[in-house]
Amino acid sequence: MFEKLLENSGRKLMLLAKIMLILFTIGGIVAAIALFDAMDAVSLVFIPAGVLVGWCNSIVLYAFGTISSNISLLAEIAYKNEDK
Repeated sequence: MFEKLLENSGRKLMLLAKIMLILFTIGGIVAAIALFDAMDAVSLVFIPAGVLVGWCNSIVLYAFGTISSNISLLAEIAYKNEDK
């Protein structure tokens, strides 16, 4: 049961990175709109901050997912070449 869940984890991490970038961007925009009445123009800092934090987070997750996918592919190729 858990084997299927953990299968192809690299692609799942890359998808999670894209989703988190979108969520952080939307979160920054929503925070800026929600705080605009209280903080005026200072709240607009939340938009680029949300994008920047989401982008940094996504780069790390996406890179780790790519590494994981590449290692799985290399292990599969090595296993096939070992049988020959």
